[in-house]
Amino acid sequence: MPEQQRIVVCRTQVLDANDHSPEFLFPTAFDNTVHVSNLLPVGYVVTRLRVLDRDLEKNGHVTYEVRSRPRSERLRFKVDRERGHVTVAHALNDIDFRLFRLDVSATDHGAVPR
Repeated sequence: MPEQQRIVVCRTQVLDANDHSPEFLFPTAFDNTVHVSNLLPVGYVVTRLRVLDRDLEKNGHVTYEVRSRPRSERLRFKVDRERGHVTVAHALNDIDFRLFRLDVSATDHGAVPR
């Protein structure tokens, strides 16, 4: 008797779980300083925050938020929530040799954000 053979087509769809947290590529603990001129105009993009989230779709979509900073720094710079661009928000021409610290978080849009 000849061998009988059956072929079964199995369709598999793997859904992405929100199993990766966003990781900053810039700034890092060892590379976190941007030097700027006090002559930069308002709206100038000083730097772009870069984050990697290995999840797919909304699980990997990241938004940025300034967590805490003194009022003086809050007035001088702003962070674009979607693109991560840090821009000059207020004229810097009255400042000489000053350090500003911006604490920014990156959060994904999974069901349970990371």
